[in-house]
Amino acid sequence: MITSRQNPHIKDLMVLAKKSKDSKVLAEGVHLLEEALKSGIEIEEVLLVPRRASDEVLAVIEKVRKKGIEIVEMSEDCYKKISQLKSSETVAMVYKSHGHSSEEFFTGNKKILVLENIQDPGNAGAMVRIAEATGMDGCVFVGGASITNGKFLRACMGAVFRVPCLKVEMDEFLTFVKGNDFRLIVTELNDKATPFMEANYDTSQGGIGVCFGSEGKGISQEMLGVADSVIYIPMAGEVESLNVAVAAGIVLYHAGS
Repeated sequence: MITSRQNPHIKDLMVLAKKSKDSKVLAEGVHLLEEALKSGIEIEEVLLVPRRASDEVLAVIEKVRKKGIEIVEMSEDCYKKISQLKSSETVAMVYKSHGHSSEEFFTGNKKILVLENIQDPGNAGAMVRIAEATGMDGCVFVGGASITNGKFLRACMGAVFRVPCLKVEMDEFLTFVKGNDFRLIVTELNDKATPFMEANYDTSQGGIGVCFGSEGKGISQEMLGVADSVIYIPMAGEVESLNVAVAAGIVLYHAGS
């Protein structure tokens, strides 16, 4: 039982909570822990405040023990030092994130969700869930929210453990799009755009990426410059735009069918 905030392990976890290191990620919550166990993610250790553990948490902890995963018990005071939540379940894990190369996403006949500068981790996480639900082969993040951010991980609700996710810079993304048989479809309302239902989502001749731009600025000129087609969602009434995750759901359910 760790009871001192000055414990070296607590200090290491405090750093990890702010930023992943060496592919290690700290994630909080019993639901994420259970999803990680189901998905076969490599869990290095589980962090627990035993005196605050609910029946639900204890049931999952029993599964953790059976798998032989190390359980680090600590006081609530120590846990608060590593938690990013205002109201936590006082259970967390340190897991090893899967490493993915750009080649995995831009070669072959894959359908990829591309998120350009999506800032809200809640939106980003919801879009990964949509990608899983619609059968996308992966998600590429060009800038935007961190894919190890606690809010992002919770919004994914476990989908991030099953859907390959890659974070790249714009220059790297543009290089791979130009250098592979990969068509890019971007969502933008302009005079070249066609309704999303009319776009070609076929992957028999190579992969495709369906790209959604940031909440405030939309698709960048760099992304438009390499786009093979531009689509929009027809809307009735006076509505000018939709939440980006809602828009992704509409388009991807059609693209994935």
